[in-house]
Amino acid sequence: MKTFDGVTWSGWSAVPGGGTTLLPDTAVSYNGKLYLFGIGIGDHGHYVNSFDGAH
Repeated sequence: MKTFDGVTWSGWSAVPGGGTTLLPDTAVSYNGKLYLFGIGIGDHGHYVNSFDGAH
């Protein structure tokens, strides 16, 4: 379950494809949702979380 309680995000999911990166996080607004993309600290994998204004 992906949640944002106004302070903390939980429920990050790995982005399909298994790629890795050393680039910093980014935020994107698409189709009425906010998507946050980040990298894993230990594995440098791509992870995503989303927020629709309520969930």
